[in-house]
Amino acid sequence: MILIDHIGYSIIHFFTSGKGAEHILEVVGGDSINHSIEALALQGHIYIIGFLKSMMAEVNLFSLLAKQANIQGIYVGHRKAFDDMNKAFEELKIKPVIDTVYSFNEAIEAYEHLGRGAFGKIIIRVSE
Repeated sequence: MILIDHIGYSIIHFFTSGKGAEHILEVVGGDSINHSIEALALQGHIYIIGFLKSMMAEVNLFSLLAKQANIQGIYVGHRKAFDDMNKAFEELKIKPVIDTVYSFNEAIEAYEHLGRGAFGKIIIRVSE
């Protein structure tokens, strides 16, 4: 997964040997979606999770079609809803089913495990 900060999509192509990023998290919004499309690999995925710049965009549809891009919007909600959910989990004693916890250094193994299938959540700890 590559998070593009729009310093230049040519850098993404450099690091991916010209292929482009397979997965992009788009948090800026507005016309930056076109930068994400340009940095995208063929049949890549763009996940729109925010719009710091603008909620409206003029999209280069030719680039979108040529890349056979998949764009998905992800709504994560607001902090109060998250806090309310955690409070309800605690009060109702709801515990998520956790299959395995991996360290950050074991992230590749975690994704391989996820690909094989898991009974419960796969957790990657980003700090100890």
